[in-house]
Amino acid sequence: TTTPTTTTPTTTTTIMPTTTITTTITTTTMSTTMPITMTTTQTSTMTTTTTFKECGVKNMVTFLKILKMMKKVASANACQKLCEEFPGCQYFKWKTHRAEKKRTCWLQAVSFKGKSKFTSGPVTC
Repeated sequence: TTTPTTTTPTTTTTIMPTTTITTTITTTTMSTTMPITMTTTQTSTMTTTTTFKECGVKNMVTFLKILKMMKKVASANACQKLCEEFPGCQYFKWKTHRAEKKRTCWLQAVSFKGKSKFTSGPVTC
């Protein structure tokens, strides 16, 4: 049996709120008055650190295991409905054909198989 590994990688998120101050100055040149606008931006930084737990399985890779294969399934929608009703089904695959008897539906689930030097797992534990 393979056990999940646990490490503590970290990620850093930086949030930078911005404050903008606009100042209008009026200047007169050759009897013409023109406003000049200056903008000053102030930025502050706040850093947070989050620790993640790795829950991958060493020496394993994921694949889609076929739970059931059925012919004469009229449409992709019908195949999807069969998957929804089949225990453990996570994905479906449907192949069309001119002849309805050759239209095929596969009900699938994510599974693992051994492969050295690989680690596989979910995005979150």
